[in-house]
Amino acid sequence: MTAGTVHHPMPLPGEVPPVQDPDPFPLPPVQDPGTPAPPLHDPADPPPVQDPETP
Repeated sequence: MTAGTVHHPMPLPGEVPPVQDPDPFPLPPVQDPGTPAPPLHDPADPPPVQDPETP
């Protein structure tokens, strides 16, 4: 939004009122579909082993 923009209460004749349409170029999601999701654990560390006593 520009600081110098003045919003008229009523659009002038022949002027199309500004419509809040969705952004034609929305920001991509944080997790890009083409990027593999990072592993939950560090690849250098061995995967967590389920404790036999844990149900």
